[in-house]
Amino acid sequence: MWVAVAVALYVFGPTAMDRLAHILPEPATASPTGNPCPAEARPDGAEATLIASYTTVRHTIVLCRTASGLPYYDGRFTDRPVTKENHINIRAEETPEGFLAVNGDYSYRISGDYVTITGGGKRETLRLTKTG
Repeated sequence: MWVAVAVALYVFGPTAMDRLAHILPEPATASPTGNPCPAEARPDGAEATLIASYTTVRHTIVLCRTASGLPYYDGRFTDRPVTKENHINIRAEETPEGFLAVNGDYSYRISGDYVTITGGGKRETLRLTKTG
């Protein structure tokens, strides 16, 4: 098909492209499908699709999938401004139970309706409320 387009352009000039535009397929894109990930939770600002979003009594958690298929975990304290000290956006991995994200000595495991945060010699399991 592209050979025919090239021949038409050569023979009839650019106006042939205008006449053919409605029958040509749309170009393929790598953009994800589904609900977009919130801008503040996108890994490095990249286009991403929302997997799920949650709140706990203290946290806001957003899981997104990039166009290349990689899941990311975005976590922050709900009652604090978004800063490097209280906000993370890190690569996650899918597990049979849900998702796992690791940030140094801390891990964030989402399984069912709970997130378990382990690190700093502590382990805390919090109930998730799905928001998206």
